[in-house]
Amino acid sequence: GSYFFGLRLDLDFTVVAFTIILMSIAILATGLPAALYASSPNLAQILSGEVVVGGTSKTMRLNALVVIQVAVCTLVLVGMGLCERSLYSLRHVNPGFETRSIIALDITDSREDLTEAQRVALSERARETVSTLPGVESATLGSLPLLSNENNVPVRLPGADKSVSIRWGICDEHYFNTFDIQVLAGRGFDGEDTASSPPVVVINKKMAETLWPGRESVGRTLLIGDTQSKAVVVGVVANVRFGDLYEEPLPLLYYAQSQRQETSLLIVRTKGNPRLWTRSVVEGLRHTGIETPLDPMTFENVEDLSLLPERIVAGCVTALAALGMLLAVVGLFGAISYSVSARKKELGLRIALGAQPWQLLKMIFRETLSVAGTGTMIGIAFGVAVTVIVRSHFYHVRAIEWSVLIPVGATMLAISFAIAYLSARPWL
Repeated sequence: GSYFFGLRLDLDFTVVAFTIILMSIAILATGLPAALYASSPNLAQILSGEVVVGGTSKTMRLNALVVIQVAVCTLVLVGMGLCERSLYSLRHVNPGFETRSIIALDITDSREDLTEAQRVALSERARETVSTLPGVESATLGSLPLLSNENNVPVRLPGADKSVSIRWGICDEHYFNTFDIQVLAGRGFDGEDTASSPPVVVINKKMAETLWPGRESVGRTLLIGDTQSKAVVVGVVANVRFGDLYEEPLPLLYYAQSQRQETSLLIVRTKGNPRLWTRSVVEGLRHTGIETPLDPMTFENVEDLSLLPERIVAGCVTALAALGMLLAVVGLFGAISYSVSARKKELGLRIALGAQPWQLLKMIFRETLSVAGTGTMIGIAFGVAVTVIVRSHFYHVRAIEWSVLIPVGATMLAISFAIAYLSARPWL
């Protein structure tokens, strides 16, 4: 089986413009200094094989080139780090329900000869069969997809002029126990909630606070849908994130599956790794006459689909960062190697005067730290500025994200020192 889903990849003009500007700056910053440096060679120095050492304009331009390359690479790595940090935060956000060992299966039966009552009875028999399987702790029926924000219904209070749009789903009496969603007031659904009994609903805490702030909500009547059908609130449960993980919990309304007679999902909580029990759950369903049209999904699968846009962005940024790192390493190696080789006569004289190799290496490292450290600090400063501008597009990322800046800074310095050592080693 396979799952089909759509992505909205609407282009934001501000983001596109900012990306183009950043790319232009990166291209000019990495290419222009090198072009200017190569465009004005000193023929006398080239023919003599010597380069003036010290505070010459050539040395200053070469150092400026290294600083710019390090700064640009640092900025790109900061961007990659922010994407990964945001993705990590999203993966570890608490959705408000039990995610451990969850399997979701689509049990929609496409046979046209079945009545709705037969479909419901078949679904309930499937739930009971799966509940008795080894390794299954709990099973529940419903039509409230995980991490989905598709269903909304207008809800109005009696006597009120305006209605509010509320997200809704359908679940049975085992739902809250399976997901370990706490009942804060009243009760969940039970066996007394039948098709012939008065309609009841359970709402989440956010909805109770929205409609009845500071007041009791259990026992209140709601007018739901275009038909303004009445339903009584019998319970209030804890907030959960059934939409995007980015958003805060929204008002949510639960219908009783026994009263709506609709079912599309069987959700199972297993013992330990859910993948170990997927095959036995599917076989149990087949014994009841249900063939799952789609492969079972663990919560990890569902989460991966929900975070697919963020994962695509993080992957693209990581690929660009890797390319930028490669170009920066090549550029740095060339610039630092040239700087060291240009001083081979100076290094030879120092050795002739009694300098030890480690002393020369220390001198080169000190100068590398001065140049690369400056570039790293400039890149981090620009990274902080960019973070402040675009942090609203990330999840739980601070303006100064030390968990990103420190590793990036350390990485750039370590790369610079490694290149300096490899460049200096043949001359020591």
